[in-house]
Amino acid sequence: MKQKMASFKLLSIILLIYNVEAGIYDLFKPEMRLVGFVIEKISPIGIQMCVKKCSKRVSCASVNFNRAQMECELSYSDATSNPASVTSDPGYIYLERNKIPQVLT
Repeated sequence: MKQKMASFKLLSIILLIYNVEAGIYDLFKPEMRLVGFVIEKISPIGIQMCVKKCSKRVSCASVNFNRAQMECELSYSDATSNPASVTSDPGYIYLERNKIPQVLT
């Protein structure tokens, strides 16, 4: 019985992690990047840590994330404030800080 409970807990944790990771990608705007306004570039880093870095930094307003290079760009502005600075870029995905769920902060 204890082995079944341990297996169930492990499976639950794996599913939770998978759903959180999948949920992050749903919040991003694919093939979009805010050009300029970069506070800091961090590499290599995963998407979840990138989002956490932004959420913990008061001056961070948005994130550009390059999945191929595992590179995070923290920006002090966002697409709402600077729509002319938004560009199409297939290598990047974009997220505004105000879209970050509390679960990830």
